[in-house]
Amino acid sequence: MKTLFTTTFLLSALFIMSCTKTTKLANRLEGTWNIDAHEYSSTGTQTKTDANAGTFEFKSDGSGVATTPTAAGNFTNTNVSSFYWTNNSQSVTLYMNGGEEHYKVTTNEKKKQVWESVYTITNSSSSGGTPTTNTAIDRYTLSKK
Repeated sequence: MKTLFTTTFLLSALFIMSCTKTTKLANRLEGTWNIDAHEYSSTGTQTKTDANAGTFEFKSDGSGVATTPTAAGNFTNTNVSSFYWTNNSQSVTLYMNGGEEHYKVTTNEKKKQVWESVYTITNSSSSGGTPTTNTAIDRYTLSKK
C-alpha cells in the first residue's frame, strides 16, 4: 500500500511539474515584448541583425499583434500583423500570414526571452545543376515592456 501511495504521489508531482512549465511560459508571454534584436543567418551568408525591431503583444486568448518597422530609402513604415500563438514548455509557435513559425525558447526569464529557429533551405539551380542546401537560423531576443 505504501509503495502504491509513493508511486501515485511521484507520478502526480511529475505531471503537475510538466504542466507548470507550459503554463509558466504562457503566463510569462502574456503582455507586450520589445524585439531588442532579430538576427538571421544562413550558411555562406553574413548574419543580419535588426536592433529595436518592433514589438510582439501576446494576449491571454491566444491571439497577438506584431508591430514591426520597415525602412525603404528615407521612409519608415510600420507593419501591423495579427497572429495566433501556442506554446509548450520549450517552444512557441506563431501562426501568421498563412504560415507557421516554430521557435525553441532558449532563454525563458520573467523579463527576457530568446527564441531560435533552425531550418533548412534548398535552392534549385537555374542552370539545371545540383540544388544547394543551406542551414538558416532565425533568432529573436525579447524584453518585457
